[in-house]
Order: sequence, then C-alpha cells, then structure tokens
Amino acid sequence: NTKQKLTAYFKSLNFSSTVLVAAVIALVVFVNIIIYTLSTVVPLGIQFSEDEDLTISDVGDYLFDNAIFSGKKVTVTFCSYEDVVSKHDTGEMVYMTAKQFAEKYPELIELEFINVITKLDSNGKSVAEKLEVYENDENVVIDSTSVIFSTETGYRVLTDRYTGAGYADFYTLDDSMYITSYNGEEVFALSVMWALSDDHPTAYFTAGHGETADITMQTILNAAGYNVKQIDLRHNDVPEDAGLLVISKPIADFERAAEGASTSIITEYDRLKAYAKRGGKFYVVMDRFAKKLPVIEEFVAEFGIGYSATEDGEKLIVKDDTNAITTDGFTLVADYADSSVSAKMKDVISRNTEESSPRVVLREAVALELSGNATPLLVSSSSSVCQAG
Repeated sequence: NTKQKLTAYFKSLNFSSTVLVAAVIALVVFVNIIIYTLSTVVPLGIQFSEDEDLTISDVGDYLFDNAIFSGKKVTVTFCSYEDVVSKHDTGEMVYMTAKQFAEKYPELIELEFINVITKLDSNGKSVAEKLEVYENDENVVIDSTSVIFSTETGYRVLTDRYTGAGYADFYTLDDSMYITSYNGEEVFALSVMWALSDDHPTAYFTAGHGETADITMQTILNAAGYNVKQIDLRHNDVPEDAGLLVISKPIADFERAAEGASTSIITEYDRLKAYAKRGGKFYVVMDRFAKKLPVIEEFVAEFGIGYSATEDGEKLIVKDDTNAITTDGFTLVADYADSSVSAKMKDVISRNTEESSPRVVLREAVALELSGNATPLLVSSSSSVCQAG
C-alpha cells in the first residue's frame, strides 16, 4: 500500500544524520507549553481507509475564521504541473490534502501549478517575476517539489532539504530519516497561517557542543511561526531577531572565562547571560547520559532548574514499577502537576484529543530539582524512585 511504498522509498535513500545540528530550549515553562500546545492544538486528522483515501478534519474552521472574515487569500503554488504532482511518490498525498483544503475553504485558499524550469503556469502565463522575489531570499531554495504558500504581503517556501525524495516537510521522519507518519494536514494548515502572519521570530539552535535534534522538532517550530537557524556562540552574539534560543542535548560544555581572566574576552556563557538579561527565551533539553556539564547546568540552575544526579554527575532516571507500561519500569504514565500552566496544557490536549483525562507517557526521564519560580508541568507518582546506572 501507499504507506509501505513511502517507507520503502525513504529507506532506499542515503540520508545524512547531520542535517540539523541542534534542538530546542524554552525558558522555564511557558515556551515549553507554547511549543507543545502548537504541536497538539492542530490534530493531524488524517485517516487511512481501505482505499487509502485521505480526509482532512475541521481544524481550519477555527484556524482560518478570522482570515476568511477579513477577505484574505492564500495561494498555494506547486512547482510542478498538476498531472506530475498527483502521480509523485511522496507528493500525491500532499496534493490530495491541498485539493481538500481548497475545496473546503475556496474563499481563502487557491491552488496554482507552475513549471520552475520554464517559469510558466498551467495556462502558459509567465511567473518569472514572482519566482524572482522568492529566489532573492538567501534562505529560500526552490525546486520541482517545492510548495509555496503566499499572500500579497508574505510567503513561505517548503523545499525538501533532507531526503531528495521531495515533500519531506509534510511527513514525520525519525532520527534515521525513516518516515513514521504523514503530517500533511498540520503542516498545510499552519503554513497557511504562516503566510497570513507578518511576525516570524527566529529560533536559533546552538552548535559546537555535539547537539542533536530530530527533524520533527524543526517542523514544529516552523509550523509555530519561527524561522530556524544555527548559531555558534563562540563567535556570535544572539541576534536581535531571536525569539527563542535552542540548546538540545549537548555532550560538551559551553565556554566560560576562568576566574580572574580578562573581562575583554566574551565567552559563550557571557552571551547566554546577555540574551537572558534582555528577556530572551530558552528551551533546554539535556541528554540523560551526558557527563556533568558545569557551565550550562549552572546557567539553567539560575532559573531554578536542576538535575538529580549522583556526586560524580551521573543523572538519576525516574523508575515507577506501579505506573509503568514496560517491565523495566522506565516507561511510565505521568500525572499533571498542580499548577495553572499544567491545567491549561491538559485542557488543550483534552479538547483536541476528545479524551477527558489524557495521559502523557515518559521514557527514561531524568528527575528535576526545582526551586524559585520554576514550575513543573508533569510529575511522577508517589511510588516512583530515582535510579542511576
């Protein structure tokens, strides 16, 4: 079937695991909730029936309401003609999703099919002037499998930079670049919202410390309205357009000047502090197996977040035999913390999963030690313990 063909197709390609050297970090609780909420507020709503038909949900009814009322229009441009896209191995499902959106919301969405080689649309009209605007953007790459979401004032170009197969942005890939699901409805709907918005802060992923991140995280950030870039804090300050600084699973520590060293030397730690001082937001993911990283752990601790660990720095993993769903006790069902932010998160998930008490499952989670204004989102049960090794 189609899912098996897609999986086989992606497996046959030679992918690089270093496409994106980064991951995500959001200050204390609120950005964490924002990202999590934006990844759940738009349910996929994709159903595979026996004839492999795809049916979108009613998500657009509340996402697009204001835009439709204001009379705005989004043009979705496929960079190949319709007969090519509709038969493409990975583009066919994207095409089916796009057609359903256009049919359901004709006052907002219109489809266009062009040839990027001849720069002509399906009616033989030149689109060279429009393409030139996109191609002048240094961050934009356009090829025959690109999809462009545009309005009179903004645009977003989705080009597969990961697989070479095309349309990978509309799928969920794991760390090994294997396709795990079709994510087209969510990506399509939020790309329409992206084009309608004029505000797109940048999420900067730190590099140079062995950071890693899966492609899904970048997709979530893009869908949430962020531009995504890398930054090396050894040589660069955090730019003014930063809406988020992402630190994900570093295995090497950040630089900090030794006590008594010249104050003229600006280190990575100094740049982290400067960004925090001006109200910057962070999203931090620490590798449970990483050795002790004194500088970054001290920086995070300033926000009231510490990591339970042994004296030699080995992190303590939460184990809960009573509430685990695996025999080893390390995959457990978490409870929501008793806080307003957790209550809001639970409410959002409930409304979009139609579950009155939706649960969250954690695997090999490191116990946190919180203080000050740091607020937990999830907690383990009273039967849980911490275990090292």
